Amino acid sequence: MKQRWTLAFEQLGQIDRGEVRIAPLMVFTGDNNAGKSYVMSLLWGVIAVGRDLLFQSEPPENESYKLCDQWLQAHWGEDVKLTHSDCQLFANWFSDVLHQRRKRICDAVFGSDRISLKSLRLLDYHRNKTLSLKWDRGVTPNSRFSARTDYVRFPLPQEAPSQASRYRMVRYLTWNLIMGDLSAPLFQINQGLNPVPKGEILYLPAARTGFILMRKVLASVMLGMGGGAELPLNLPTRRFLQRLLMLNHSDHGKFADTAIKLENEVMHGKILPDASPIPARKTLARPRRCHPAQGTFNPRLRSDERVGCRSSRALGTGQHPSPHCCARSDKLVH
Repeated sequence: MKQRWTLAFEQLGQIDRGEVRIAPLMVFTGDNNAGKSYVMSLLWGVIAVGRDLLFQSEPPENESYKLCDQWLQAHWGEDVKLTHSDCQLFANWFSDVLHQRRKRICDAVFGSDRISLKSLRLLDYHRNKTLSLKWDRGVTPNSRFSARTDYVRFPLPQEAPSQASRYRMVRYLTWNLIMGDLSAPLFQINQGLNPVPKGEILYLPAARTGFILMRKVLASVMLGMGGGAELPLNLPTRRFLQRLLMLNHSDHGKFADTAIKLENEVMHGKILPDASPIPARKTLARPRRCHPAQGTFNPRLRSDERVGCRSSRALGTGQHPSPHCCARSDKLVH
């Protein structure tokens, strides 16, 4: 992660006011029903579905956007490194967008009219590595916006840019400044029938809700086999279920070695798919090793003692390191 920022909110469930500073590892602590899941769901919503819900279709008229548009016009065709004050222009506009569109985010994540935030803002933006703006002068009909961890590149057309074209560029530059590799690209192509955008951050729901035990019933409802019943899950949990249905056990992903290590050293068993139409997982447990002197279990912590199983939650992506959180139901230390 090259960027840091704080998500500030007011009146989120039982929380009157709160702030979350993003980092590769974030710790949440609190009693049961203190609102930790609400905070994580809101953070997930901003990162995961903000790309689709935050930006309006037409260029806005507010002052913070106009400053961004003026900056882009002043540096049109010029390769430049964005200073902290430059980045702050775009961060200020994004903060205004968050506040103005907060109801759309909450309705999508929690359900229509279930959460009504008084305020949602982005504060204290900072980068530990400069982002550059570059221009591609060899423009072709297939030229597209592109980005890496340290630059954003736009095709440079010969004709003067329209207001709509500049607005598209400002959105793309802003999204990469704020989210970087935390989220899926703003303008993603070749999505196909996959309901989950490539690179979207993953939310692991709390095991204590009974979700894992109910996965076949919930999957049936999602696939239209539940007799018209509504799915009683928030959006991040539904997205997790969609990923569960699309799992391919034969794939050797980027983090396969990490998964094997977790199976061997934490779970003490191997997760395998069954042959049912709706994918399920069974764990083949191995006998625990005994202490050579006393004949008792090896005094390692069990998996639930290591990470806290009954109330565990996590945010993560399939491609890049990103915030991870887990909780215990007694002390609820993430």
